[in-house]
Formats: sequence, structure tokens, C-alpha cells
Amino acid sequence: MLAPALLRRGRDLPPALAAGVLTVALAYAPFAGAGLRALGYLPGYLREEGFTSGYRFYLLGLVDGDPGSAVTAAYVAAAAAVLLALAASFLLRPPDSSVALASRALLLLTAVWVLSSPTYPWYALLAVALLPLARGPVLLPAGAIALAAPFLYLHISVGAHPGWPRHVVYGGSALALAGACTWWIGSV
Repeated sequence: MLAPALLRRGRDLPPALAAGVLTVALAYAPFAGAGLRALGYLPGYLREEGFTSGYRFYLLGLVDGDPGSAVTAAYVAAAAAVLLALAASFLLRPPDSSVALASRALLLLTAVWVLSSPTYPWYALLAVALLPLARGPVLLPAGAIALAAPFLYLHISVGAHPGWPRHVVYGGSALALAGACTWWIGSV
């Protein structure tokens, strides 16, 4: 997920991409005879976690309370386009320092967090790890993620699954990301 923020354009890129493709191919090779059954429970997991129904995506739920498969597919396509554009911008402009590298990785992680709305709070730990290394506007949404993510424990562990923790965590993160973008645009 963070590879686009870490890779550099030029002669480093082709070997890194080749190594990634080769790793996936070698890991899948022993299971190639199983065909799609090699995916195991992944399709069931995607349904269970709300990826196919659209429930998973907090921002989509704000626009359409009960998204259908076409709306969910459009949201996933738009989110993928945003993430690909962000990744491409990173590849086109190499970072000039390790601080810039950490800031880019944190921005990509923050965008993935806001767009995908992970159920489990421990996915925020990577943001916590990158916070001391990064600088600039990205600290606002990443800090919001790190501070609010523990509220997700209430959403997943309280029997009634209250909705307010999702609003605090994902709504707060989305607002903080919008604020950071405004801050960045204003400083350019």
C-alpha cells in the first residue's frame, strides 16, 4: 500500500516493480492448480466486512444510506482513481528527504484510511508509527486518526454497535484531511 510513497522514479522503479510482481507470482505458484478456490474465504470476508454492500465505506454511507452494488462499484472506482493519482504524483516527483518520504507515506495511508474506513482500530498503528517522522499538513489528519481510532473499539465491542464512534473516527478524519488539503493549497 505504501510502495508508491517509497519508490523513486528512474532506474529504481523497474526492479522494484519486477520484484513485487515476482513475489506475488511465486507466492501463488503452489496454489495455481486450485484456480479461484485459492482465494479461500476472501469473497466471504469481503461480504462479511461490508465491502460488497458498501456499508464499509463511511463516506459512501453519508451520501447514500443504503448503497446498491452499482453505487458501491462507482465509489470503489472513484476511490481507486484518487489513490492512483496520488501514487502517480509521488512517482513523478521523487522525495527530497526522509521527512518528505515519511510525509508522503502518511498522506497515502491517511487517504486509504478515509476512503476505506477500516473496522478495526489497530490499522491506525501505522499512522502512529509514521507521525514522529512526518512534517506538514498531513500531521492534522494523521493525528486525528491516531487519537480517534480507539473509539472504534466501542463500535465493534458494544453489543448495540453504536454509530457515533464511526462518525467521530471517520468523519473526524475526513474533516481533518479536508482541512489539511485546504492548509496545503493555501500555502502553495
